[in-house]
Amino acid sequence: MNFDPTTNRIPFGLLTPEEQATLKAWPHGFEVCSGSTSWMIHCSELPTWWNALVYRGKPAPKVKSYWFFIYKEGRVGQMWDSQEGLSRSNGGVLMRMDICNGEVTVTKET
Repeated sequence: MNFDPTTNRIPFGLLTPEEQATLKAWPHGFEVCSGSTSWMIHCSELPTWWNALVYRGKPAPKVKSYWFFIYKEGRVGQMWDSQEGLSRSNGGVLMRMDICNGEVTVTKET
């Protein structure tokens, strides 16, 4: 099966049972066609799944990550787009900052 929930343009009732199950299990939320060519974010976590409506899965959120060191004196080092080339033995604590949908999370790397 090559069903991609994020590109669906077929009314729910015309999807195969496997495609319906894939769409229902989509972890990133849903959008519903408003009847023209625009899409609306579905307000409920569980859509009504009407056969005549076209649903599609929202794409997975994009996460941008940066790595940096925090040194003993509290100084924050340069931010890097990847871990490649970073030496963990430079005397600092390696941290990762993830930005997703405007939310920032900072994690100590081990």
